[in-house]
Amino acid sequence: MEAGLDFTSALARMCKKIGHTPLGREFALMLHEIQLGKTRSQALRDFSRRINVTEVGSVVASLVQAEELGSSLGPILRIQAAQQRERRAQRAEEMAMKAPVKILAPLVLCFFTTILIILGGPIAMQVFSALRGE
Repeated sequence: MEAGLDFTSALARMCKKIGHTPLGREFALMLHEIQLGKTRSQALRDFSRRINVTEVGSVVASLVQAEELGSSLGPILRIQAAQQRERRAQRAEEMAMKAPVKILAPLVLCFFTTILIILGGPIAMQVFSALRGE
């Protein structure tokens, strides 16, 4: 978009670049709807409704609002990309913080039983031999 392409041309280029992936097919469907005469705002809203992902809805809302206000889409897309990167990093950080808690139970079970066998084995053998009267 910032290189000088309009929205429809940029969308067509993205369709060629992405290919026959599910997202590429959705972009192609949106492009086809625009070419058939549907407004860009309505095609974007339909795209968001079909995808039903929060992040896509956020980007679509920003693009529709930018179109209604008549502002340039390039800076809006750049800001949205930065926000999406930040959200993805925050989700990764959150998952990394949850990992030690999830690993704790298997570690305790594995190590505790191993330590119990190593330490308790000789003690149990001595107790059994004392009970048998040896």
